[in-house]
Amino acid sequence: MRQWRGARRAAACLQRFGQATLGAVRTEPWILAVATVMFLVLLAIGLSSVLTASAASVRGARDLAEGGLGSQVVQSLKEAMLIGTFGSELLATAVRSQPECAALEAKWPFISEDIIGKVDSELVRQLEIDVGGVIWRTVPELQGELAKTLYGRDLLKEPGDRPGVLYALSERTTLFMGPYECRDEFRCAAIPHTKFGITVTPLFLPAPSAEYDWGCGVQPYNCTDLCWDPVNKTKYWGQVSAVLNLNSLLTGNGTRLQMLEQRGYSYKLWQAATSVSNPYVVLGRTSQLPRNPVTLTFTNFNVLWYLEMAPRGGWVPPWRAPCLAAVVVGSALISLLVMWLLVSKEQHNRLLKAMLPRKVIQQLQAGEVPIAEEYDMVTVLFSDIVGYTCVTSQLSPRQVVTLLNELFSVFDDLSQRNGVYKVETIGDALMCVAGCPVPDDPIASAVRIARMALDMVNAVQQFRPSLEGVQGVKIRVGIHSGPIVAGVVGKKMPRYCLFGDTVNTSSRMESTSEPMMIQVSPITAALLRASRSGFHLEPRGPVDIKGKGMMETFWLNPGLELAPRAHWQGAALERQISLEDRLANIEPRVMAAMVAPPRRPAKRLTFRAMTCPESGKQTPFGPPSPLPIVLAAAAAPAMTAARSTRGRPSPSPLLHLEGKPLQQQPPPSRSPLGEQPMGRQGERQTHRTPSDPQQLQLDQPRLALQPLQPLSTSAVTPDGRTLAAAGGRGEIEHLGLRQPAAALPSSLMG
Repeated sequence: MRQWRGARRAAACLQRFGQATLGAVRTEPWILAVATVMFLVLLAIGLSSVLTASAASVRGARDLAEGGLGSQVVQSLKEAMLIGTFGSELLATAVRSQPECAALEAKWPFISEDIIGKVDSELVRQLEIDVGGVIWRTVPELQGELAKTLYGRDLLKEPGDRPGVLYALSERTTLFMGPYECRDEFRCAAIPHTKFGITVTPLFLPAPSAEYDWGCGVQPYNCTDLCWDPVNKTKYWGQVSAVLNLNSLLTGNGTRLQMLEQRGYSYKLWQAATSVSNPYVVLGRTSQLPRNPVTLTFTNFNVLWYLEMAPRGGWVPPWRAPCLAAVVVGSALISLLVMWLLVSKEQHNRLLKAMLPRKVIQQLQAGEVPIAEEYDMVTVLFSDIVGYTCVTSQLSPRQVVTLLNELFSVFDDLSQRNGVYKVETIGDALMCVAGCPVPDDPIASAVRIARMALDMVNAVQQFRPSLEGVQGVKIRVGIHSGPIVAGVVGKKMPRYCLFGDTVNTSSRMESTSEPMMIQVSPITAALLRASRSGFHLEPRGPVDIKGKGMMETFWLNPGLELAPRAHWQGAALERQISLEDRLANIEPRVMAAMVAPPRRPAKRLTFRAMTCPESGKQTPFGPPSPLPIVLAAAAAPAMTAARSTRGRPSPSPLLHLEGKPLQQQPPPSRSPLGEQPMGRQGERQTHRTPSDPQQLQLDQPRLALQPLQPLSTSAVTPDGRTLAAAGGRGEIEHLGLRQPAAALPSSLMG
């Protein structure tokens, strides 16, 4: 049972690994390509190495067989044949010293006994003297019928023997004839069932005439042309021969050929047909013929022998096949290991990319600490589920996780589709941003977030959770645009977070929104209007925003048909219209809000601390939103320019005085009610339209700004007068001022 459970766990692990690998390969085909290339490279290197080593081993074995063991065998065969002719050479020397038959007859017992004692009796089985081609004497002497048959046999008269004798006479040197197969005792000279060869040495001695016979009384039969040399006066005396036992030479115990077989070689020794006395014949062979053998050729006397030899298992070393199999298996295992590592790395990277931006991942891997970056203008989206606490109280924790996973998976697809970065999810809350971490122009970022919000509302309307009894899920959405600082917080499980008042305002937009509605701040609304993308913005009216006071917001409705979408990273429709043209349609007060806040101390404006509406205290968290600040100095000239140009866009002014930064003034005293007291009406300012549309100079010698409320601003002149201003719909929009519109100076009211 335990083994069965272990097998099931292993099968489940393999199945999960296979599914993960297939999923990674589908999304990243380069993983399979890298693993395949790795397999082919390793296979090529391994196979080439094994084959190269095998070829070197084969060459070494062939060289050893040909130059080592094979040459020793050939040399031993040559020496054995020379030893076989030693007896016949001794006998020929004796004949040459005493060619007269009478004297040779008298000394024959001594001569034969001396010679037979000096030769190898196993190899040399018989020595023979033929006078004039007639068999005269043998050692050992023949007995019985064999002696009667052979002694006195004229070899020149016998049809079977004459060709060999004539061949020896023509060559006039020692010859090897045969080998012959013994079929009877007569031809084998008492050596039955064996191969034998005959070495023949013809003797030509000086003679006074062709009829001279040395007292032997025998004349060669019918060989005058070959037997008599009238020029040199030599005549064929006869021949001496030795019968050699080739079995002892080739297959006997202790022979070199037997050593070849003991060493694991297959061989074949054969003789080429060179004459009528030397036909083609296989002298020796093993039961298994050699494959792809090395061939050694050697000649001795008149014979041409070939020795073919090869290892019984072939020249290929026995370790090649296992090594090739090991290379294939090893290459496959290493490739699978590399694929697994790449899949694991890709899963790790995908997890990191899902948690952190690519740029932040690179910075973390490079060891940069801390990681923080400022963004001039982004658009942030917040959303949460309406009645989440009530819904979760009726579900188990697992069901809550299932519901949120299904819903947020839909939102993840929408964020990928719209090019929006999902920052985090906390419970039922979702936070997304556009224009960060990849900077983009404010209008394109606002458009992507707006489309994301509309898609979310539409998706929730069509959302059908898999849980029974859960229906009618609703969300609230809020959007705001502004500057932020994004960075990584923490060392363990680091998170990419957004910081700044823009995040808080966006969260307030969501918390004060209504179910299935999208609340948009004024800055985001201005950006969407400038995009010319067909968004329907419905004014909601003043809304009390916690920490901000009264703010006039807008509903984003999908009432109008939006322009066709393009991928946000490509040539999007928003980018087909130049940024300058789209910004030209934004009112000056909103244009100033989109101007990037200075990353270093401002060279043109110096802000005081922000006044919190709830407590009436000043906060040290930096300057207020740029929108109300610009209103104080730019509302009147901007509205005047707008009326003079009949709605044509005015440039966004930057406040300065003759290239010098505006100086900060001490804050005036506040009334008990927390309102900024109005000073007496000062002299009317005169404005000139500058040649540079990016600058608007004021003819006031000194001007300082002091915020009253987040959306109401005062300007203090050098003589102590205070100007308050706020924008509004048309020429002056009522953005939730806490002071009556009648308190505005007439110079700003136009």
